[in-house]
Amino acid sequence: MEVPPPDLRLVGVIAGADRAVAILRRQAGGPALNLKVGDTVDAWRVDAIGPDRVSLRNGNREKTYRLFSVGGLPSQQPASRISNLPQLSNSGTR
Repeated sequence: MEVPPPDLRLVGVIAGADRAVAILRRQAGGPALNLKVGDTVDAWRVDAIGPDRVSLRNGNREKTYRLFSVGGLPSQQPASRISNLPQLSNSGTR
């Protein structure tokens, strides 16, 4: 029986000189998953981690999760509301 790819969203990648960690969340919620190459989630193994993506493998099937969609917005999330951020003056005060 084929196991479907996990329903995850990539929220970040931390890359060091010798290893990387992908931070993913389940679409249904819950704690963040911090995964490195070789870790498994729902019978899928982390195959590769890039600066903006993580690839999982199950047998000969592969699923890639990306930080950003083709349109440049975070994948599977609405655009942020930049207008709601506090404005700073040239002196650095609000």
